[in-house]
Amino acid sequence: MKIKKSISVLLLSVMFVVAFASFAYVGCAETYPADTVVAYYFDSGAAEGGDGSIEMPFNDLDALNGIELAAGARVYLKAGSLFKGSLTLEGITGDADDPIIVGAYGEGEKPKIDGNNVQGTGVLYIKNCSNIIVENLELFDSAEEEGDRRGVLIDVTNPDETSDEIIDYKNITVCGLYIHDIRGYKDALNNGMSSASKATGGVHFWSSDGKGRFDGLTVTGNEIYNVDNV
Repeated sequence: MKIKKSISVLLLSVMFVVAFASFAYVGCAETYPADTVVAYYFDSGAAEGGDGSIEMPFNDLDALNGIELAAGARVYLKAGSLFKGSLTLEGITGDADDPIIVGAYGEGEKPKIDGNNVQGTGVLYIKNCSNIIVENLELFDSAEEEGDRRGVLIDVTNPDETSDEIIDYKNITVCGLYIHDIRGYKDALNNGMSSASKATGGVHFWSSDGKGRFDGLTVTGNEIYNVDNV
């Protein structure tokens, strides 16, 4: 049986907490101009049948599943929106000088994503991505019972299960996120010391098959509050 080779930051909720209010925006991607790139817009209050333009935005994060994001693409969630479910980014690769950027547009509070009892991954789930920036979102889960939950999970693997090659994933950044109220496993009987409880909470990153490696991972300017266990 393979043991998950976790490089999860167990003290991440302490190490990377910066006291930003939930409405404070952080400009992680400000050095990347967006005047000539392809952009997709999401607004939870928009009508059905949107095409992802700023005039007719998508109203559900599931629309991302039908989009092939190329280098330089932007995904914008409208300020003040509330989406439910997981924001899942898998197998997406930008360029070092032209990353894929997921963030907010408009004025007001950061876009909110309620995991709505998403388990096993995270409210934000990034898997096997390179040259990507996710910034200025509010992540939480309204489920109240304990469960296998995280605000953010970044996982890197070798998609070819028959290969033992170690795959490098480059330049992943999560910045300016407000992560709160994630009910993971408290494991009160063992004072929160079980491996299951230490794998839930705010932000975690690992290689679930032991065949992925980070080459440039930045977690900065995030506020983490009231999460179980770390």
